[in-house]
Amino acid sequence: YKDKDGDALTATNAYEGIFCIEKSCAWGDSLIETSFIIGEKVKTIPNYMLAKLGMKSLVIPGNVTRIGNNNFELCYELNSIKFLPGSEPLTIGYIDKAIDKGPFYDCQLELIDLNRELNYLNDGPGGLNAWDEGVFASDTNWGASDDSYMDGMGEQPIYTTKVNLGPNVKEISDWMFAGTKVELIWIPREITKIGKEAFSKCKKFKGLTCNHITPPELGEGAFDGTKFDEENAAYEDVLKEAQQFGYAESD
Repeated sequence: YKDKDGDALTATNAYEGIFCIEKSCAWGDSLIETSFIIGEKVKTIPNYMLAKLGMKSLVIPGNVTRIGNNNFELCYELNSIKFLPGSEPLTIGYIDKAIDKGPFYDCQLELIDLNRELNYLNDGPGGLNAWDEGVFASDTNWGASDDSYMDGMGEQPIYTTKVNLGPNVKEISDWMFAGTKVELIWIPREITKIGKEAFSKCKKFKGLTCNHITPPELGEGAFDGTKFDEENAAYEDVLKEAQQFGYAESD
């Protein structure tokens, strides 16, 4: 990928992405519908390569080992993402600066199908330090019951998010699903840790199934802002105490 002078170019914004399409991204000004298939010879998806595309679904095959920074920025119509197993963890990057959020923050994901260990990297000085920087963290306004916060941009869709976690997933990282519309989730036995505020701000969250013999480690505030938190402020304290006696969350 080279600039007009023939020099190597590393994209630093969505408009420099390889497949960027010049079109307004305001709600109601729909992106051009795009189908995108990643073949078996692709190893790396460079920074912003997929940004601003109107694809509705995407499959990341196991041969892809790195997804560069902010690849899904302004992909407002992406509602399904599937990660197939690979021989090594998949590295996903993001840039930590004031205007940027997590990789899928702009998306309205109705399906997250993950069967791959993720290595989530930040290329900025601040580190992962806020809920909206989680891997699948989503704008909490997507799927709101009213659209007053986006006056004049049309009616917002009402949706929920289904999450499928496969046996290759070992950990739910800090803020991983923060702000998403997930309602129910099954935690595979291979998962040993649920990170800090992993499900925070998930207003539709109703519960999970966790049939571990050894319960996973639970991070601080894992369910902050959910119905668990609202209905029982002492929920996490009770859970941690129960875990000391070997009880799983589903118990």
